[in-house]
Amino acid sequence: MQGWTWRERWWYARGRLIGGVRRVVLWLLRTFRPVQAFRDVTLVTRFDGVQEALSRHQDFSVRLFGSRMRETGADFFLGHDEEPPFRALRDAAAAAIGALGPDRPREIARRAARELVEARLVEGCGLDVVADLGEPVHLRLVEEWLGIPDPGSRVLLEWVQLVSYYVFNPLPTVANAGRAVAAGAKLRDYVSRSMQAPPEVGSVAAALLARRLPAGGLADTMVGLVAGALGPGPRLFPAIVDRLLRLRGSARSELCEAARKDDETRVRAYVVEAARLAPEPSLVIRACEGSHTIAGRPIAPGSTVVCLLDSALRDRRRFERPRRFHPGRCTEPLLHLGTGLHACIGRDAGLAAITAMTTELFSLAGLERAPGWRGRLRTGAPGTHPGQDYPKHLEVRFRADAERSRRGLA
Repeated sequence: MQGWTWRERWWYARGRLIGGVRRVVLWLLRTFRPVQAFRDVTLVTRFDGVQEALSRHQDFSVRLFGSRMRETGADFFLGHDEEPPFRALRDAAAAAIGALGPDRPREIARRAARELVEARLVEGCGLDVVADLGEPVHLRLVEEWLGIPDPGSRVLLEWVQLVSYYVFNPLPTVANAGRAVAAGAKLRDYVSRSMQAPPEVGSVAAALLARRLPAGGLADTMVGLVAGALGPGPRLFPAIVDRLLRLRGSARSELCEAARKDDETRVRAYVVEAARLAPEPSLVIRACEGSHTIAGRPIAPGSTVVCLLDSALRDRRRFERPRRFHPGRCTEPLLHLGTGLHACIGRDAGLAAITAMTTELFSLAGLERAPGWRGRLRTGAPGTHPGQDYPKHLEVRFRADAERSRRGLA
């Protein structure tokens, strides 16, 4: 468990201030200018407008981040629209993941989370949601579910974070590009070498090998799936936990009771609602191909269309009293796991894994934030890239003696 330096506290306060200002600006745009152009960038803030942009892939393509994907070494199907070879790869990957179903990733996540929590029970009464739970479980999923061994030392996470920050950022920089290209080359080389050994039976890699995909397409697909597992998930899980820790009264009691009873259906409702209020990613980009409109407003050809998911998911035109936490409001994640052609093919598996982790965490007796600054969700140290843009710590505590007794570890 680590404390905060004054510089980190300043960075956290700065982030909170910027976040507050951003919410006000997005409310103003959502209310008065839901489709707003700034030179060659257009912001879309309402739910219907975002859904429209993401559904019309022929008019609003993934060309911008698709070219960056290829630049960083993997020609993943997410970076294409309707090209037949990449549609075939997507269908093959979706079929392989669908055939395996969400039960295996759920059980892997549940077992890994339980082992990690019990290790912390032996050591004390504290846990870092990011470093002790979220990241290790997602790395275990990559190893046991996808079938790509973990080389250790968080290098897979670091490679994916460097690549993802460059690929999906609306305003990438040359400095980011250089580090992302180097990380992407290492990631693709490692995944390609890992695929040369027979993967574990029951893994996604084994299922794809059985489909006899072209060697290059297989490697690109597995790189993309690893990035998909280690990109949004380790960011979304701590954001969900941070939002759920704000609950008070009956809502919090119901969540903890559902977790202790292992009622994943009820916990899932809490997870989906928390993800609506704290989506990761918070935005996605598209390129306007030709002269088109969104919500009746013209979009200049070639514009970068920034779909602001965190704004759309708080749109009162779509959600009654959108700022209020209401589990069961939505049965499935909306928009932030994609829609239409570019919907996340692993959404069911990812949601099952995050629900299992959340169930294990909120079943702990007396779970609460660590006191003071340590109990706040914070990113990496300011000035570190891409660490300052990714969650690094969120510390919680619980009644270790009661929990050890309940689990028969006393």
